[in-house]
Amino acid sequence: MNLKTIGVLALAAMIVTPAMGDDDAKPKKRKGNADRARQNVAALLIKQLEPVGLSDEQTAKIKELGEKATKEMKSIREAGGITPELQKKRAGIQKSMKDSELKRKELIAAINEKAGFTAAHAEALAKANAVRAKFQKDVVATLSDEQKEKLPQQLKRLTAAREKGKNAKKGQGKKKKNAA
Repeated sequence: MNLKTIGVLALAAMIVTPAMGDDDAKPKKRKGNADRARQNVAALLIKQLEPVGLSDEQTAKIKELGEKATKEMKSIREAGGITPELQKKRAGIQKSMKDSELKRKELIAAINEKAGFTAAHAEALAKANAVRAKFQKDVVATLSDEQKEKLPQQLKRLTAAREKGKNAKKGQGKKKKNAA
């Protein structure tokens, strides 16, 4: 064999070797919003609360609360007929309509309509979201004042919005009474 033939064979071997790699290895798929929503809500919230510095006792309490909330939300979704496929479809539509100029209630109604949600589905989703909100509120209640100051911005907004909403509703009721 001459030097040219050896060079061509070496070059061919270098090209073919990576192509003959592990064909069985599948690339990991990134989980979508619907998949994450079916996970234990406690694990997701604990991850968000890493900067707060949770104690082992707080982490255990959050996991306990999360297991209860996860089971309750799952049963609500099942009773309401919300399938994982329907959740995934709704999450995709919600993502595509994120920049819509519709007001919050109108946007939710439009998303539900496009996703094929019935009134029963929408009611079940609202109940499941109420369970999640209560869970988050209960978790924040387990934090010390110093930890509450370190809350991630998203959780601060959620807790502040809930408090603001409650106060606004109270004030509206009084105005209606006085106006009548």
